Amino acid sequence: MALASQPHSLAQSTRWIANVIQEWASPSHRSRRVIWLLIAITLLSCGDLYMTLAHAMGPGFLEGNPIARFVMASGNPLHVIGYKIATAGTAIVLLFFCRRSQVGELAAWLGVVMLLWLMFQWTIYMEAIETVGVFSEWLTEEHGGPEFIAMVPATQ
Repeated sequence: MALASQPHSLAQSTRWIANVIQEWASPSHRSRRVIWLLIAITLLSCGDLYMTLAHAMGPGFLEGNPIARFVMASGNPLHVIGYKIATAGTAIVLLFFCRRSQVGELAAWLGVVMLLWLMFQWTIYMEAIETVGVFSEWLTEEHGGPEFIAMVPATQ
């Protein structure tokens, strides 16, 4: 008897899950979805900032963003933090105000995908560093090119 009722229970569960997904995917829930995406963007941006500062203030690394490289050239981590807050914060605020539109949601999804790609790049970078050792001495300012950045604290 218990076995006979299981398919019915499974069918009810499947319908319930389908209804939840359909309701969550509806335009009326767009604002909530975008807010969750903005939370993800915030957390991923904080992770990127941590990795950037950890490597820039440590052995150095190759920074592909010329504006970020310019900001890091000051050697002051507060400038990097301010830059990250200004760029990510501006995007988050703009997306928050556009959260009810399809374009706003699409842009939020795009932001999450781009930051996930960036986290994937950090993972590849960390694996490469681990393979090479603590850090390859070959990868310096002379050999790394203009993309190499190391934030050395100012000496007094």
